[in-house]
Amino acid sequence: LHGKYGDDGCIQGLLELLKIPYTGPGVLASALGMDKYLQQKVLEAEGIDVPRSMLIRAADWRNNPSAVRDAVRSRFSFPCFTKPIREGSSVGVTKVVDEITLTDGIDEALKWDNAVLVEEYLDGAEFSAIVLEDDAVARTLEVTEICPQSAYYTYDDKYMPGRCRKFTPPRNIPPEKIAEIRHCVVRAFHALGFRSYGRIDGFILKDNRILITDPNSSSGMAPSSFFFEQAACAGMLPAMILSRLIQSAVKIHAEKYGPL
Repeated sequence: LHGKYGDDGCIQGLLELLKIPYTGPGVLASALGMDKYLQQKVLEAEGIDVPRSMLIRAADWRNNPSAVRDAVRSRFSFPCFTKPIREGSSVGVTKVVDEITLTDGIDEALKWDNAVLVEEYLDGAEFSAIVLEDDAVARTLEVTEICPQSAYYTYDDKYMPGRCRKFTPPRNIPPEKIAEIRHCVVRAFHALGFRSYGRIDGFILKDNRILITDPNSSSGMAPSSFFFEQAACAGMLPAMILSRLIQSAVKIHAEKYGPL
């Protein structure tokens, strides 16, 4: 399950009420995993680097768009990005290159949510890492480097075969930086209260800073997904992974105290 009502805490809350075990994080962590603005605040509080960003509420844009545009111009240079705060799969994301695309990008994002996040453009290598947790011990699988053909990692890049090059392990990230990425990813996993598994995306910039850009409380499980590709590098078959997640969910459900 992905997107609104899928991995944002809604179905998790329903399953809690019905006392049915489920894989992945609980209600609060799932909600944080979907809300791009709040997750950045949590990560910043934990000393984890995130992109510079600005929140635009629908009412502010509707009441005074000129003031909003001025505020964006004062804090960001072009290019930058606009995105809905609670969507996944790059839905509603726009690369902003001028005043016209800024207006269009905000309008597009507001079709999907009632608030927009403006984020700085990041110049560096993009990565994705799956985290697995057993008995409260989290570790990453092999890191994947993402090399999109488009200006950013679009919806089509994610789901259309051949639209994006992925390297597992990375080709352009040195081993010592991969070790740092692993450490940073696990910190983000714990900071957001994720459990059992998750997918953490980010960038390593040209100045070697590591930024976490997209923590996901769930991960795609199509045959070509990061999850199974990285698991294969660790010698784990899909059936092994799924059995592990189900066993973890049953154990967490049996041992918990109250809703999660």
